[in-house]
Amino acid sequence: MRTWLRWCWIGALALVAWPGWAIEVRDVPKPPRWATDLTGRVPPLALAQFEGVADRVEREKGGQMVLVVVGSLDGKESRPFAAELFNTWEIGRKEANDGVLLFFALDDHKLELLLGDGLDDPLRQAASEGIVHDVIVPRLKAGDLAGAVIEGARQCAERIYQLPATEAAAAPEPLAAAEAVSQTTSGEPVPVSSLPPIFSGEAGTDSRETGGGSSGAAPGIVFAILVLLGGIVGFFFLPRRPPKCCGQAMVLLSEPARGEHLSAGQRMEESLGSVTYAIWSCGRCGRIESRSNLAAFGGYATCSACGFQTASKTRTVLQAATTLSAGSAEVVETCRNCNFRAVNEEVIPRTRPVQRTDRHRASSAAPSPKSPGRSFGGGRTSGGGASGTW
Repeated sequence: MRTWLRWCWIGALALVAWPGWAIEVRDVPKPPRWATDLTGRVPPLALAQFEGVADRVEREKGGQMVLVVVGSLDGKESRPFAAELFNTWEIGRKEANDGVLLFFALDDHKLELLLGDGLDDPLRQAASEGIVHDVIVPRLKAGDLAGAVIEGARQCAERIYQLPATEAAAAPEPLAAAEAVSQTTSGEPVPVSSLPPIFSGEAGTDSRETGGGSSGAAPGIVFAILVLLGGIVGFFFLPRRPPKCCGQAMVLLSEPARGEHLSAGQRMEESLGSVTYAIWSCGRCGRIESRSNLAAFGGYATCSACGFQTASKTRTVLQAATTLSAGSAEVVETCRNCNFRAVNEEVIPRTRPVQRTDRHRASSAAPSPKSPGRSFGGGRTSGGGASGTW
């Protein structure tokens, strides 16, 4: 039963962490213009004003400024995710690397402002820090998502792309979709229903597009909880039958009688919590039977010398691997039972370089019928910019 419960725990954790339910860069559809909102929480007027500023940036400076809003990254770090998204989409012109990505993970309360390599200088780096911490984050803390998007776009245009300041636009009040209106670049009001879609694809075809990446995991989490509850019920309420000998059930020994039938290594395993032992005795013939249960999360490995579950291993990276050379790590194994100690060196394979030809091939392939999105200019980022939380 303990083994069954252990595997129920492992199965439940595996189901919750199943990669199909974790958001990936490929899950984020490219925008038809400049903004992708997978949550539906940014007011349409704010999205329209952001794209108006982005149009002006491209028209007057040639740069490309993009907004991406997701719900949660499912435990992923926001900085590497946003940088991978930036380089996968290739935001900015190839020869100038003048792209900017404004990335929000609303449920994680994370914000990233990434600069293309052509904009990553000390002046703009300082400007991006100021925009994040002095302009966007205070508005997000106040619950003003629309103002954070609009004023963040304006400040990026002025302080990063060096465009002349424009009159501040008032943040829109929350409106029902049927009542909200926006402005075209010519100044004529148009209904929101006639604006470009926030993301590509048919409504309702992807749970991430309407739920910010969380609803797709709900069935798996519910199923994992049911599996876990089933394991607990089975462990506590189903009968645990003892072994039989001489036509009768054997008796489970307790201390100190059971200790006489355990070796020093087995007692060490129990003291470490890596293995538990049940010692059974036959009341007629005196036969002893031992059963062991390996702890699911004991943290100890099998010792190479004595064979007991009493060894621990530590791994220290001596030299990190690069795209040009392999790395190395030192692995130290120590045993709490027999005091065995061994030091081995492990080779870390070279990292796989990102081939621009692969990315170009991917971008030139036939677009997905669901969300073809737009094509950007071939720019990239090395991760310069600013991060924020609220």
